[in-house]
Amino acid sequence: MNVLSSFHRIALVLALLMPAPLWAAAGKVVIATGDVFAVNAQDQRRLLQRRSDVFEGDILITGADSALQLRFEDNAILALRANSQLRISEYHGAIGGQGERVLMDLLAGGFRTISGSFGKSDRDAYQVRTPTASIGIRGTHYEAVFQSETLTVGVYEGGISVTNEFGTLDLGLDSDFLYAQVQTGNLPQGLLNPPANLNVPSTPQSDAGGENDEASDDDNESDSGNAPDNDISDLNNDDSQAPSNDPDNTTLPIPDADEISDDDFDFSAVEDGIEDQVDLQDPDSVVELSSSEINALKSDGKVTGIMVFAPTNGGIDPTPNAVPMVVHSGQTGGTNIGSFFVAYDTQTGQELDDNFYLPNLVIRTDGLAGTAGVDSGNGSDLSAQVHWEHWNEDGDDTYDIEAGDTSDFNAGVTSESFFFIQAEPTTAKLSGTSSFELCSGCYAVNGMGDLTNSTVSGSMDVNFNDLSADGSLNFLGTNDGDWNLNFNGNINGAALQASLYNSDVEGTSLNGSVTGIFTGGSNNLQFAGGFSATSDSTQEAYGVFVMDETDPSPPEN
Repeated sequence: MNVLSSFHRIALVLALLMPAPLWAAAGKVVIATGDVFAVNAQDQRRLLQRRSDVFEGDILITGADSALQLRFEDNAILALRANSQLRISEYHGAIGGQGERVLMDLLAGGFRTISGSFGKSDRDAYQVRTPTASIGIRGTHYEAVFQSETLTVGVYEGGISVTNEFGTLDLGLDSDFLYAQVQTGNLPQGLLNPPANLNVPSTPQSDAGGENDEASDDDNESDSGNAPDNDISDLNNDDSQAPSNDPDNTTLPIPDADEISDDDFDFSAVEDGIEDQVDLQDPDSVVELSSSEINALKSDGKVTGIMVFAPTNGGIDPTPNAVPMVVHSGQTGGTNIGSFFVAYDTQTGQELDDNFYLPNLVIRTDGLAGTAGVDSGNGSDLSAQVHWEHWNEDGDDTYDIEAGDTSDFNAGVTSESFFFIQAEPTTAKLSGTSSFELCSGCYAVNGMGDLTNSTVSGSMDVNFNDLSADGSLNFLGTNDGDWNLNFNGNINGAALQASLYNSDVEGTSLNGSVTGIFTGGSNNLQFAGGFSATSDSTQEAYGVFVMDETDPSPPEN
């Protein structure tokens, strides 16, 4: 008996000496529906139900058709959707010389949360990690979903920062974007429109009369009692405050978990006016690049097409003579913000930051009136992902286009033809060195006359390690003689921008550029591009082409 009593005393002393975060609950379950449980650091599994405690080190898991809603010790509330896994790595206030800390790992699925007091005074103290990026807060209500190796986030109040090894993107709080996606190995990409996999609030969040109000079952039954217990599409209750951009506004009136019913805590509505913040531009009325588009260009390397053309003066100012222009989608995996073509000239474009220059020429696709002819490879070995179109092929019609720099746009009319080639940027990891050759019949050219009896060839050597490329296009025996185009340039993501050098037509020097996209998979990589070439004697040619990879080498160790 004495031995047993001594053991109890020793155990009690050891328990009292243990650090508080290992014993104190990080939060409490408010609603648990379906198959929901926690796995602790010792791989011990326990079912979760209403009023269950959750601790640091727990992995919270929800099954299909399940949901979990929690209130943490700092009054943060969190809704974990079905088929999700969230590790509570650290969640504690300042204690024992340690500062307050929130560190959670979203392993799968998604959640919606209103942050509490932790991280309010020290924003570095709050972090949510995912395999593709981490999330920091600035006093907020936000949602995060990790599916198919892609992190999707949306901000409904306050602001967050999304960070990975490639860069940081701020959302909310007067930033250009409320939504973002992050794919493995890519910069965080801002989105103007809400992605489909987020549960975006649809009705306004009602105003609050005060802070930290107590709520009872009777207080909230009338408004929220009709919603199902597992409906976590929105995060709010009737006493919550209206959306705010104040980064310190984290004092939301959240009742104690023991004092509210399942119906009370159901999530409902944040803000119907969110579309007013999302719709930052009207593509039908705005031609100039908006701040959102500029930000998309800076953060989004996704180029989806190349347009090359040579319009007459026709009222367009400035006149874009045979300039390959890249079309940006402004998104990765979400809804387009509206495609727009841009041409860069670092000599004249306004420098912003990080060697990023405003485009010196922009053309919106809204003004393009259609096609007169379409080529899709005509049975060649073009990938199904690549096609080109030839506008105004017969030269009988005129089409309105809108063109200009970033401050002055004038609508113009042109009867000249131009090409547009489009491809889906490759998602393959580009490394090592590789060679490409022009595939048979994979080109369309204007300005050289009839190429029926010409010899056409092209090749390119690419070093994905130092992001360089050097190539040539040769059109021999044309009506104007031999065109020899040599180019070199730099790779950015899946896109190449290159300039002509040592190029000529029958001894007359040529200037111009080549722009293109790497497309296809790692075993069938292709390059879809456009070129322009002009001489001082007004000779001008432009076109599109496709090259196949012929000699890939393994990446260097």
